[in-house]
Amino acid sequence: MAVPDLKDLGRRAQIVDSLYRPIDVTLGDALSYWHNLEPHRRAASYLIVDGDEPSVRHTLNARQVERHLQA
Repeated sequence: MAVPDLKDLGRRAQIVDSLYRPIDVTLGDALSYWHNLEPHRRAASYLIVDGDEPSVRHTLNARQVERHLQA
C-alpha cells in the first residue's frame, strides 16, 4: 500500500521522538513538531501516518519523511 500524501495535513498521525512519548495529532501538527526538533532528535524520530483504510498505518523514519516531503 502506498504511503498517503504528506501534504494532506488534516490526516491523523503520530510523531514519535522517544519510545515513551508518542504524540497523537494531525499530520500538519506532527510535521510542524518534527521540523522544530533538534537535528539529532529529528533524525531518530519517526512518523506514523493513518492510511486510507481504518486499520492501515504507515511508519516513516526521518529520511523517508524528508523524501516524501520533497516529492
